[in-house]
Amino acid sequence: MDRSFGKSFGKAQQLHSISLNSFIASISLSAVLFSVEVLVFLIVRKHFPDLYTTVPEQLDGAPTHWKRYIATNLLRFDRRHEHFDRYFFRQYLRSLLLIFTPASLLITPILVPLNYTNGKTAILGNELTFYVATQQHSPYAALCTVLIDSIPDDWMSEQVLRSQLEVFPGEVTAISFNRDYSAISQLSARRERLARALEVAEISNIRKAYRAGVQKRAKSSRFLKERRRSSFRSRSLLNLFAWLRPKKVDINLFYQEELRNAGEKIELYRKTREDFPLLRSAFVTFANPLAAHIACQTVIHTRSGYMTPRTIPLSVDNVVWSNVNIALRDRTIRTVLSNVLIMATATAYVVPVALAGLLSQIIYITQAVSWLSWINELPASFLGLLQGVVPPILVTVLVKGFISILDYLVRKQGISSRSQIDVKIQDYYFYFLFVQVTLVVSLSAGLTAIANEMASGASLAVTLAKNLPKASNYFISYILLQALSVSANSLLRMDRLFGKLLLSPIFDKSVTQIITRRKGQDIQWGTFVPVFTNLSCIGRF
Repeated sequence: MDRSFGKSFGKAQQLHSISLNSFIASISLSAVLFSVEVLVFLIVRKHFPDLYTTVPEQLDGAPTHWKRYIATNLLRFDRRHEHFDRYFFRQYLRSLLLIFTPASLLITPILVPLNYTNGKTAILGNELTFYVATQQHSPYAALCTVLIDSIPDDWMSEQVLRSQLEVFPGEVTAISFNRDYSAISQLSARRERLARALEVAEISNIRKAYRAGVQKRAKSSRFLKERRRSSFRSRSLLNLFAWLRPKKVDINLFYQEELRNAGEKIELYRKTREDFPLLRSAFVTFANPLAAHIACQTVIHTRSGYMTPRTIPLSVDNVVWSNVNIALRDRTIRTVLSNVLIMATATAYVVPVALAGLLSQIIYITQAVSWLSWINELPASFLGLLQGVVPPILVTVLVKGFISILDYLVRKQGISSRSQIDVKIQDYYFYFLFVQVTLVVSLSAGLTAIANEMASGASLAVTLAKNLPKASNYFISYILLQALSVSANSLLRMDRLFGKLLLSPIFDKSVTQIITRRKGQDIQWGTFVPVFTNLSCIGRF
């Protein structure tokens, strides 16, 4: 044992070179990926103007104009001309930039970690003024409307509910109780599917007619009439043995008939909407926006669980209508089960994330495990790639899987506001990143070296102070990979480019499908912001 440890510790110069090679490998790979994505963006951006908007709409394409615009508006944002989420996120990034840029200029040359950056508190304090000033630019009706759930049965009357809410400033201008429109929602979704299917069928017929040729009208029309018909079994239950004689019907005519029937049923439901059962939730509009905010922060009912939760939805799209009719007991059960599953999933992730941290210091594992000594014989460049590049990529893949699980479980809790769902996802996701990516990796990356030196009789305090900072190699690689990949992906928009070039020609059969794929997905703020918050925590430590 002593001979083995003595032989291993005699390779100090090799360990130093391996660490340097890991750092160089991580920088090289990140820089290569960044350069390739930026180069592809510069090549394809003019060929796909619908995907890449190079300059703002109020500017022309002259290079001098947009360069001057970038130079003058790099750190100055106008909250009146952009979305609130984007505006606040850019303000947050600017705060991090103002905090960490001076710190990095001091830390990097002198290599001394600083525990506090002067002016940090003042900067964040000044940033709060932007949140206060944005109220005047918000839609007035959205600020005055509150969605109240779990209304008690004796308050399910407009007069009673209005009398209970008169204590707030101003007056209640409108109360709208929600109803169970699930039947209309399902019928509307079916009508939407029928419309999309009819569009695909019509476009398919147009393509067939075009391919048949204009000069062969008689022949092509007969050919088209035969091809348009396909075996479509009737859904009628009058003839139980209809499947023995499948009747051929025109798909286009069938979709048109079903679409017409669905539209007539929806119009009938709209005329009799008062017949739908009431739900124990309502939208309450106040004359004063101050009253709406006070109502959200005040205990309205004496019994626990009633008249809660209370949210201010900024738009109709912000409401999750499928969760509005969930009772308090069901919402509580869902929340408990969801939290248990989230905790179990996060706990299960400790093992693979810890293995990724151990992989970043694999050269130290070979000192304690004799049968892994063959790793020392590998080329230094390969070891650098294995320690500097593979662990961050592995952790990134694991985190992507956790995001999907977390998003599904949080949405099943019964929260009726999409913004509240994003906030909850953001909290859970930040805790996961901080524990798994920061703490677990820090301990696992230095654990092998600590065990080796403790076996040789070294002091625990000295060993911890000496070896825990070795996890910084992994964090530098992780930060570089995140910074370069996120910035390059923001330019290239790989998901939209991949969908337009490969997925759209294969799967999109109508104009609506092409436009929907071209729009892409909106930014998921619940999983987008915590990544930068965790990076700022790593930089703070």
